[in-house]
Amino acid sequence: MRSNDGASGARDLLAELSVGLFWDVDPALLDADIHAGYIIPRVMEHGSWGDVKRIWSFYGSERIRRQLMEAPSLSKRTIHFFASYFSLSQADFKAQRKLSSCKTWNR
Repeated sequence: MRSNDGASGARDLLAELSVGLFWDVDPALLDADIHAGYIIPRVMEHGSWGDVKRIWSFYGSERIRRQLMEAPSLSKRTIHFFASYFSLSQADFKAQRKLSSCKTWNR
């Protein structure tokens, strides 16, 4: 669910986020709808409070919840926070299942 209309809203979203968030890609090549699975976890992990509020306003709570649950990689801190926020189990997050299965990190 988006609060902005069309492509201009998506361009505005990316233009308003902190420049350093997308250091590894050209932000001009990102599409806010197509790449939501990349954008949302990145902002939730590394964005400022303003970035998080902007993302929340644009995507809405349900889309953010779904994208975070399916994110392949999140920090334990982010998983713990959003599991609590959304009243989910940490095991509901794909990234948590990946962390739990990594024997090296569980020693």
